[in-house]
Parts: sequence; C-alpha cells; structure tokens
Amino acid sequence: MSNVLPFRTRSGWGSDYGTSGNQAITLRSQSQEIIDEILQGTAPEEERVRNRLLLCVARHPGRPEEALLEHLMFGRERHLKIVVA
Repeated sequence: MSNVLPFRTRSGWGSDYGTSGNQAITLRSQSQEIIDEILQGTAPEEERVRNRLLLCVARHPGRPEEALLEHLMFGRERHLKIVVA
C-alpha cells in the first residue's frame, strides 16, 4: 500500500488526485471520526479548541480532511511562532 500525501492545488489542500477512491473515502471517514471525537469533548479548558475546529469545519463543508488539516496546521504555526518569538 502506497502512502499518498495531500498536496496544494488551486482549490486548496486535500485534492483526491493521485488517490484511489477507497483511500479518499478512508481518509475522509477517519478525519470525520477524529473531528467528532474532539467535538464531543466537554472539558471547559478545551472549548477554544472545539470552537476553532468548528470554524474549520464550516470553511470546508463536506471535506473533513481539509478541515482537520487546517485545524492542525493552525496549532503548528501558532506553536512555531511562540517558539521562535
């Protein structure tokens, strides 16, 4: 089984080009499961994280893999800025 990484296209991350239909569906369903698990959380200290994830989901309707990627990249970029600053 080959590893297919997402790449940036004019329409954004997560193009299905280069992935078989089953791979795209699996990635999409796995991403949705992760999102659902995070959004089901109830810890008050995680509310900001859930709200930010909801915004990402709203920006990528029907594309949970893109929403999750954006959410994860936001945290990474923010962490890098704090470390560098």
